[in-house]
Amino acid sequence: MINTATNVEVITLDLPSIAVDIAVSADGTRAYALGLQSAQIFVIDTVFNVRLQTITFDQIGGSIATPPAGHLAYVTFRDTNELVGIDTDAGIVTARIPVGNSPVDVVVTHDGAMAYVANAANTVSAVDLATRTVVTTIPVDAAPGAIAIAPDDGRVYVLASQDHLFVIDRATNSVVRTVDIPGTLSALAATPNGAFVYVANPTNNVVVVDPGAGSVTRTIGVGTYPAGIGFTPDGAFAYVGSAGVAADEGIISVINAQTQAVTATISYPAGTEVAPASVAVANIPP
Repeated sequence: MINTATNVEVITLDLPSIAVDIAVSADGTRAYALGLQSAQIFVIDTVFNVRLQTITFDQIGGSIATPPAGHLAYVTFRDTNELVGIDTDAGIVTARIPVGNSPVDVVVTHDGAMAYVANAANTVSAVDLATRTVVTTIPVDAAPGAIAIAPDDGRVYVLASQDHLFVIDRATNSVVRTVDIPGTLSALAATPNGAFVYVANPTNNVVVVDPGAGSVTRTIGVGTYPAGIGFTPDGAFAYVGSAGVAADEGIISVINAQTQAVTATISYPAGTEVAPASVAVANIPP
């Protein structure tokens, strides 16, 4: 856990297994780390920096997202083609929603009404969270690997594993633009002001996309194999986690969103096995 005011690590928490994804609650007091090889969520108190309960499932989840209110989470289950709702305080499953084939990522709208699920079978499922049903299925031209949403909820950004970023207009639930980004693509995040989308473009770049113009405006060098991007709530900085090649080569690159340049690199002591796979940033109450 890193203090973004100082870019200094506050604490390292040991988890029972490797985490593949992380999300934070709307109030910033909880972080939810999704196990990579264990069917579990590890709940972390971000105020006191301690691990709380472990929530156990009947299968391994692939990605996790949180709504704008409450201690809730949504997890994709690839083996059963489901989006699963979880009450993270009670530690129980509250909903199981069938979605498309092989769901790989999920994002919840800022108003909490909908979830959009990226499915490896070249589709996106639009889920009404009140009725717990898929209201439409949106085709895309390549297998998605990640998904994000604009801060005004007007656009959904779907990242293919290779070469493409698809822009979906929520008014029509259809793809209105495809942005070509050559190479492997691993993660994305929309800037809080809605002007740009940052895309992790391994081996060692983040590309800045103007979604309105449909073009790449800048390429920023970061660590090797970037895998997660998170913006501070005020949009001033992006934090990019890169796994590196060796187990102890993981770093965090801090990008100034105004200059679109790396202003700090957070590394770990030699021999520390750190490979950031996901990044989440939150306002934590004092």
